[in-house]
Amino acid sequence: MDVAITPSSPAAVPSSGPQVSDIDAARRAQARQDEQNANDKIEQQRLQDQRIQEARQAQNRQSSRNFNGELIGTTISTTA
Repeated sequence: MDVAITPSSPAAVPSSGPQVSDIDAARRAQARQDEQNANDKIEQQRLQDQRIQEARQAQNRQSSRNFNGELIGTTISTTA
């Protein structure tokens, strides 16, 4: 004689994993964290690009001076 054992109610079987709502909440939290990390990385890259641009501008200004520190290629005009 075959006997099938089935739970009489869902509460009769203990839960062995996270609930669906917990999984969804974890996924939303991970998505928010991923978005924040991406935004942080973009901001860091923007700041690095800005520092590089400022360094290039400073280098260009420095290279336009001669050994005496005078600007090269500037014209000073006076009116009488």
